[in-house]
Amino acid sequence: MMKAKLIKAVLLLVAVSSFSFSAPVISNIQWVTGNSATVTVTWDTNIPADTQIASRYYSGSWTTAVTTTAITTLVTSHSVAINMSLNNYPYSFKPMSSAGGTTVGTENVIPGGFESGEGWGNEKLLMFDGYDTSKALIKYATRCDTVSGVAWGTVGANFTAYVEYGPTTAYGMSTSIVTSSQCFGIKLTGMTPGQIYHYRLRYANSTGSGIGADYSTPSVPINSSAVNPNQVLVLKNASSPTSVTIADYYVLKRSIPVENVVSINGISDYSGRYSYNVASTSAAYLTIKSQLKAALDAGGGTLKNQIRFIVMTKGLPYSVDGEAIDTWLCDPYDVFSSNPYLQKNYRYPTPVISGSNTFYLMTHLDGPTTEICLDLVDRAIYAGTYGLPLDGTAYFDNGGVEYFGLSAGLARTTTGYNVYFWNLSCLIELY
Repeated sequence: MMKAKLIKAVLLLVAVSSFSFSAPVISNIQWVTGNSATVTVTWDTNIPADTQIASRYYSGSWTTAVTTTAITTLVTSHSVAINMSLNNYPYSFKPMSSAGGTTVGTENVIPGGFESGEGWGNEKLLMFDGYDTSKALIKYATRCDTVSGVAWGTVGANFTAYVEYGPTTAYGMSTSIVTSSQCFGIKLTGMTPGQIYHYRLRYANSTGSGIGADYSTPSVPINSSAVNPNQVLVLKNASSPTSVTIADYYVLKRSIPVENVVSINGISDYSGRYSYNVASTSAAYLTIKSQLKAALDAGGGTLKNQIRFIVMTKGLPYSVDGEAIDTWLCDPYDVFSSNPYLQKNYRYPTPVISGSNTFYLMTHLDGPTTEICLDLVDRAIYAGTYGLPLDGTAYFDNGGVEYFGLSAGLARTTTGYNVYFWNLSCLIELY
């Protein structure tokens, strides 16, 4: 009898010891946030254990993980609320539980940084469609595509996202769902001119879901009518046969009044290569600017208050001090300290911007050859008359073997063309 009791006691002791010194098994890891500021992380363990979280965020690179103070109450259902700035950064975390031994759970990524350009230079951007302002595109960028580090390993981080929007914070409308790991664009439709819309991002991955902060659009602009030829001014270089040919062809095809054509005299022909740069102190730039202003001021400033668009033609300098000449001529009277058109790609119903008519939209009629430039005019008129097909093939040049005389590598380095192409993949979602 005594021997039997001893055997039972030993078996019980072995069972208790096995239970007490086995590391817990972590399962069912989940996260949720209703405001992108406080995240609740939950998980289960197979035996009672304590509760702790290690987390880090991405700001150009992944920061060193920070560990919360352990909650020593032993439980099997664990919950920790952590402050995270998900509007500004993506995060990753690992749950940890100890009971005799310590178990570190798998890494989980929380998408974030959608509202900020912190660390990768692409902030949230909302744009109305240039022709149909009932549509808008919101471009978001995050950096959840790769999570790496010696102690953290690598994990995939695809997520889904959509935007809910409406006239009030009750929203009531939602976009289609996209799947991404980094940059993505979301299209809003059915918007009413004159109405301000609230919108917020909703996002999720395999282990959780979140809700972004509430934002408001500007008042949806009214679609304007087609551009009046009287609103267009054409610049041509009188010393460049190429510039004269292209400008005269454009003026004829678009019925631009002859008084809206400015022939720049006294500068060289700049049509010989793709990009000519002149200094802001050069005679060429100062001549162009002074003759442009003289034309705008003529007749009591009739053109100054009438023009909204300035078309430059091949044969004029392409850049000033390394920046597109647009930035130097769009505000010829040096009135504005910043661009009032920034991130507003829709057409304005009136030419008055911030009480002044002297900020102009600059365009370039340029290309490798004169024939290509003339063809651009014809193609634009055809599209405006007959519309564009709903489907077909489009080609986007990302810098091939040679790009206007520059090697592909040099073109991408000096012009940032790859960055443009990367953003294009987001913006093309509008259509």
